[in-house]
Amino acid sequence: MQRRIVVMVLIVLGLGIIVFNAGAPQATANPPGQFDDPVRQGEYIANIARCVACHTPILAQYDPNQNEEYGEEEIRTGALFARDTLDNDMWMAGGTVFNFGAAGAVTASNLTPHETGLGEWTDEEIKAAIQSGVSPDGRRLHPIMPTMNIMAESDLDALVAYLKSLEPIENEITNDLAVANPPAEAPEEPIAAPVPSDQAERGAYLATIMNCSGCHTASDPETRQPMMDLFLAGRQPFERDYGVVYAGNITPHDGTGLGNWEHEDLERAIVEGVRIDGRRLGLMPWQDYSHLTPEDLDALVFYLTDVVQPVDNAIPATALNEPYIEFVEGVGDADDDEEDEAPGILVAVVGGLLIIGIGSIVLFTRRRKSSK
Repeated sequence: MQRRIVVMVLIVLGLGIIVFNAGAPQATANPPGQFDDPVRQGEYIANIARCVACHTPILAQYDPNQNEEYGEEEIRTGALFARDTLDNDMWMAGGTVFNFGAAGAVTASNLTPHETGLGEWTDEEIKAAIQSGVSPDGRRLHPIMPTMNIMAESDLDALVAYLKSLEPIENEITNDLAVANPPAEAPEEPIAAPVPSDQAERGAYLATIMNCSGCHTASDPETRQPMMDLFLAGRQPFERDYGVVYAGNITPHDGTGLGNWEHEDLERAIVEGVRIDGRRLGLMPWQDYSHLTPEDLDALVFYLTDVVQPVDNAIPATALNEPYIEFVEGVGDADDDEEDEAPGILVAVVGGLLIIGIGSIVLFTRRRKSSK
């Protein structure tokens, strides 16, 4: 009799464990931000490092030089949803013009494997351009192209594999702008990818290849060099048709930075483009960063909140014109609720099974006793 009771208890507990484990997150086989397929890994890097955003031209509708009816809708989309303006038929084929006024203009290069792009470049020449900002003919690339001399060798190889996998698109690009800046120094030895378990190191690596400092570290007006005493402390102004946006202070300062933000608030801002108050962030490339894996997003947030030094730097209020202000209510709430409810549902199911099982055992025991 006792043996039967023990067996029934074990069966009920086993069913409960199976149900609970079915809803539990499964361990990933790959380190954070790493994929088995080099092309897939390269695509990941191309998205979060914003290669796609610069080297894919925008649709004619969103180009004021081509669209005679260019107006509020186009300005708003470009400011808040820049990824929606890209011409997918010209993926990574270059052509976007960056105008620097009196300093001239530069056009994004064609990165597809067509002969008008990277078709005749070797793997090493592509990697040299990425790391040092130098083309095969020795020409210095414009500084708007960030030099990735800290990129891990595995990510460099993957990025080259992805670029070579693209559809070749004919699009001849010429740039005559002279650049005085010296090339960046290539590392003497190949750089290893950050240790997956080290969130601080992984987060710092991501912040660098994502070029967070490019917007969030103010430049000296005279030298145009980043002011490292204000590293990631914001205040850099970006003036466009929709008004003026100031890069935020993303250091963990309690008063002027992210010190009072919860981790989930910062994650939402990075991958959904929504501030803590629900306002849609202007110019924040959240659609590119939405490709971040959950592990990489955690590492980046850890770096910004637990590693970066807090800097007291008050940011002027963003001065957007009325048509370009958007408040988003409840973004991410539905998903969060589902995630929060899931463990509760599992506990309820397991508890129910245990109650049913124990009740059955008690009832069975009483019946056995009454029958004797």
